[in-house]
This record gives sequence, structure tokens and C-alpha cells, in this order.
Amino acid sequence: MGERIKETENMTDNEFLDSFGLCHKCRREKTAPGKKFCFDCLEKIREDSRKYYEPEKAKEYQKRRREIYREKKEKGICIRCNKKATHGMYCYEHSIKEKRRRMQRTQDAKNKRHDRGLIPDLRKANGECLWCGKPALKGKNACAYHSRIFSEAGKKGKTEGYMGKGILGTKKGEEFKQYLMDMERSPNTIDSYIRSVDIFFQKYPEVTKKNMLDFKSRQLEEWKPKTAYNRVVAMNQYCKFLGHPELSVKGIKVHGSSYVENVITLEEYYLLLDGLRNEGNEKGYWMVKYLAKTGARVSEFIRLTKDSLEKGYSEMWTKGKIRRIYIPQALIDESRGYFSRQDNEYLFPNKYGKQMTARGVAQNLKNWAKKYGIRAEVAHPHSFRHLYAIEFLKQNSNISLLADLMGHSSLNTTSIYLKLSREEQLRQFNQASDW
Repeated sequence: MGERIKETENMTDNEFLDSFGLCHKCRREKTAPGKKFCFDCLEKIREDSRKYYEPEKAKEYQKRRREIYREKKEKGICIRCNKKATHGMYCYEHSIKEKRRRMQRTQDAKNKRHDRGLIPDLRKANGECLWCGKPALKGKNACAYHSRIFSEAGKKGKTEGYMGKGILGTKKGEEFKQYLMDMERSPNTIDSYIRSVDIFFQKYPEVTKKNMLDFKSRQLEEWKPKTAYNRVVAMNQYCKFLGHPELSVKGIKVHGSSYVENVITLEEYYLLLDGLRNEGNEKGYWMVKYLAKTGARVSEFIRLTKDSLEKGYSEMWTKGKIRRIYIPQALIDESRGYFSRQDNEYLFPNKYGKQMTARGVAQNLKNWAKKYGIRAEVAHPHSFRHLYAIEFLKQNSNISLLADLMGHSSLNTTSIYLKLSREEQLRQFNQASDW
């Protein structure tokens, strides 16, 4: 006993209580497992927290904390302490801690997904229902309750609340993908079709005429006409793949736009170029110029190589045909000095020296637009393609030549550039109606 007392002489109060497992608040009761307080004191602490917690004060605190973070970022100070920020928003020590925290969070999420993925396999091996874990019927993967729900859904042709797994990663999905590849569909079209069919099977257990009609009406209610049209086309193609074209539904008519909108103006284009040039961003400067001067789609733009500078054009397979993209000679001569210093086969590679992605181009344009005061709605790659067509027709009214340069299969697609913008239509309408 004397040795025990001697050991506690140099202890603090809390250390003393911990050594005997006593509550830090009342100092009488034993602590709850893994806590510093007993059960009664923990309940009192929770009640006090609920009593004194004010949502409005919490919102003010959060707002003030965001302001402090913003001020620190502007000053180049770590948001966790007052040291200099050397790694983004953090100092070296806090950047390491933040990285470890993110890695742990990612690993935890991965483990949860892994565990969720194992549940159906374990249930199937134990003869249990895949949806609730109850004993499954003989020869089935569902209990009596879920078997009845799915059978009724199939009979009625309605599947409200049905959440299937889709066809992604299944044998049927791979066969449909191969079927589309044999038809020489582009990779983007194949991905779009498979996603659309996957969406169908997440709601419906089988392909029937009734389900197809319900799917079509749902898409029209919930999505834009163009999206609904694409998904219905994909499902009609899937019906042909199954050998049941009679299950197909009528397509959705999507009227072409009678005007061009969200097009960057020449003033905004030159403002963007001036900003990039003054900042010394050569790559961004030439990216914007080549987008505007070639009229290339972003999927074509990212595939431009140095060989095209020698030939004056680039040929590539796109939209189901070989397309030739011309590059103005004046632009080639002007940019030759920049590209002579670049050691890469692509004109505009990413930071790793590989082919840039369409998303990467779009994000760069968005960032530059925000920086130089350009409208956000025109900060996308296709806006420069529209600008190219509009400015070309101002110099040359040969619409057949423009259709060929743009890679349009139909003149109707190109003729949209001859029409007025929505704002100009409204202005002229109001002017003509003033009588």
C-alpha cells in the first residue's frame, strides 16, 4: 500500500483518477468503457450540450472559420497554423497529416465497398435472400416476399422501386458491347449506349413493350429531350441485339435549334488571349488560338500532333468517317517557334507528357475565364468551334465549304450558323412589332 501511495505522489489529479478508473467529473463512479466519465455524467454532458447548442451561433462560427481560411490563403499562411504555406494550403507538417488522413479515409471507404460487395456472395453461398438475408426459396436467390414482389412487377410491367444491378460487367453487357463494336460504333457511342441500357435494367427486370413505353415516358418527364432521345435510341438498338425489334418504340423527335447561343464573342476571345499572353502562359495562348482557328471538336483537338504542322492538316477517324482538319498556314508560321521548343508528339500534351483529355481542356478554359472575367457559359471548347463558323461565314458565304471544313454530314447542321442568336431574334421581333 505504501508503494502505491508513493507512486501517486507525482501524479496529476486526472492521472490519479485514471489509475483507479474513476470518473473525472464526479470522481466516485467507474468510467464507461473507453471514456473518462461515468454513464450518468456522460448523459448530463450530452444534455448540457443540447441545451446550450445554438444553430445560429454554429452557422456564424462556420462562416467566420471560412473567412479565416480565405484570409490565410490570400496571405500564403497554412490554414491549420500560422506557418508559411509551402504545400498548397498547408505547411509541410500539416500537409503530411492531411495526406495521411485522406489516405485513411479512402482506405476505409474501400474496405466498406469491399464488405458490401462480399455480402451478396456470402448470402448466395448460405442460401439466403440477396436483398434481406432471410432463407431463400429452393432454386432461387430471393425469399418468398421478394420473389412475390419481383414476379408481380414482371406481370404488371411496372417496376416502381425496383433496383436491379444493370448490365455493366455482366456477360450480356459484354456481348452487347461486342455487337456495337462489330457495327463499328465509336467508343463514346458504345459507352453511351451501354450506360443507357444499364439505366433501364436498374429500373426494370426485363425488356417488354410495356416497360419500353414506360421507360420512354419516364425519360421525357425527368430529362431533357435530347437525353431522352439518346436513351431511347440505345434501347431500340438493344432490342435489335436481342432479336426482338418488335419491342422497339417510336423515336423522339428533337427539333433542331433555330439559333446559336453560348458563343464567345470576338471581344471576349481577344481579352482571353491578351490575359494569357501578359501572364506568360504560352501553352494556354496557343491552345485557345488553335481551338478558334481550326474549328476542331475537342475530341479532335487533343489528338493533333506535330506532323500536322508539316502537312498543314491532320487526318483522323472521327464520327464514323475520316475527317481532315486544316490548320491555317499563318497560324503554323506564327506558332512554329513555340512548338520547336516542345519535345512531344502531341501539340498540347498534359503535364505528364501524355494526350490531354477533353475534360482537362474544358477545365482549363473554365479556370482562365474566371481569371480574366469571361462569361462562364461560353467557357467551353465547343464555343470556339461556333466562333470559327460564324467568323468564317462573315468572310466567305460558301456554306458547302464550311460544312466540309466542319465535318458536318448535312448542310442543315451548318445552316444554324446563318440564323440569328436568340437575343438578336428577340430584338428584331420587338422592333418589328412596334406599330
